[in-house]
Amino acid sequence: MSKEMNNTASIMETAIHEITQRCDAANTPCSELLAAFVARTIPSHHSDNNDDDDYDNPSPLFALDNPNSLTEDDVLSIINQSVHLITQKNSPSIETIKMQVQFTTSRLKNEKWRRDKEENIVKERRHLVMGIVNTVPRGQTTADYEFLTRLHRDIFSYIMKTADCGGVVMTNGGNGDGRSSSLSKDVRRGVEREVASAVDSVLPVIALKCFVFLNAEEKRYQIDELESIVLGIRLFNKR
Repeated sequence: MSKEMNNTASIMETAIHEITQRCDAANTPCSELLAAFVARTIPSHHSDNNDDDDYDNPSPLFALDNPNSLTEDDVLSIINQSVHLITQKNSPSIETIKMQVQFTTSRLKNEKWRRDKEENIVKERRHLVMGIVNTVPRGQTTADYEFLTRLHRDIFSYIMKTADCGGVVMTNGGNGDGRSSSLSKDVRRGVEREVASAVDSVLPVIALKCFVFLNAEEKRYQIDELESIVLGIRLFNKR
């Protein structure tokens, strides 16, 4: 390290890595996030020298508030103080920080899981709707009941994906392990019955005889309309 470290990211990475290494050596497990939290709390040695009348150029309260001015000795001091704090036993302040880190970590994991889940559902919906709008009967002029039933099932699956996505959002917060719960089995079965009943009432299998001969744009419009109507029926039935 040079006497003047001008790269903020390099300063943080160096300090955090050293803090975690020293804590592990002291048999005190320390995550990078915890090391960063604690390092941010180390006060600046300049803060004690603030002039009460110097309002225009106050010294930073915390050492990492102005990392570009830190010397190698300053960074070493931050590391030493951070390790000392983290390795303390039965310290209310450090335990509070650890709880905050655990909460933040769980929230980040939860958000990532929810985001990944929603992205997967969007991809599955895109795949399903492409199959629906591009499906035509084999004979080009007629559609047998088996063909229509299969198409009806695909439409039901497509609309159910909306309920799945809504379930991820509504149950967000979950299991205490950083993951949300999707719809529970009992709730999902109830939603499936609601959606199936609504789809059957608006677009029964026999009505698909006309639907299959629409062009792709018209089919997509009909599916969007059906999805909105099904949602409206479900909301109305909740009253």
